[in-house]
Amino acid sequence: MQRLKAVIEFDGTDFSGWQVQKNRRTVQGVFEDTLAQRFGQKIKVIGAGRTDTGVHATGQAAHFDCPVNENADNVTRSLNSMLPGDVSLRFLEKVSRDFHARFDAVGRSYRYDICLVRSALRRRYCWEYPGALNAARMRTALTDLLGTHNFKPFAKLNTKKNNYSCTIFETALHKRNESITVGIRADRFLHGMVRAIVGLLVDVGRGAKDVTVFGTVLSTGDRSLVSGLAPANGLFLEHVHYYNV
Repeated sequence: MQRLKAVIEFDGTDFSGWQVQKNRRTVQGVFEDTLAQRFGQKIKVIGAGRTDTGVHATGQAAHFDCPVNENADNVTRSLNSMLPGDVSLRFLEKVSRDFHARFDAVGRSYRYDICLVRSALRRRYCWEYPGALNAARMRTALTDLLGTHNFKPFAKLNTKKNNYSCTIFETALHKRNESITVGIRADRFLHGMVRAIVGLLVDVGRGAKDVTVFGTVLSTGDRSLVSGLAPANGLFLEHVHYYNV
């Protein structure tokens, strides 16, 4: 038996998120069902984290214990021939038996895409916001997120954690033609946090909120200043970071 680390890409449109749920189509459920078909037994998959309904991933990480010592590339090709079209196994690699996809992660990177025009081809993968947004204001506002803060005001209301502290290492905002891409890298994220940040960021871009609003929310904890969540379909989990893996 060998432990394998998987990097998985998926289109979240038709999934009820990552985590297995009864009578729901989930990415973890589909991947575990495919492993059961391939190896003839139930295999538990541990993801680096959960994603909400409609959220996509280009780099979700997970691990599982493979019952046979097959070549990882061969297993990757075999599983990809069996997986549905909206899930793709980017690669597998052998890792130590004590590797844990969730607990060994030291950071995660998310991307959020905003389309400034209506797009028939991109509508499943972006927030269609056909209005004027000031990218310079948005970029300035993002800098107040850097560092370690209590991000409870940006978590969904039903989120119950002992620790709401997150450290944001890097933010980026790029405007290209008719789209804006927001990138955030942090040690961890709370439930709904990125979507809440983007929702408020768009209000900054359209002039409804001041560029200092993120600093105000973080210093006061005032949830009432936070706008609604940005739509799930613009969000991508891009990468899960590890030391020496």
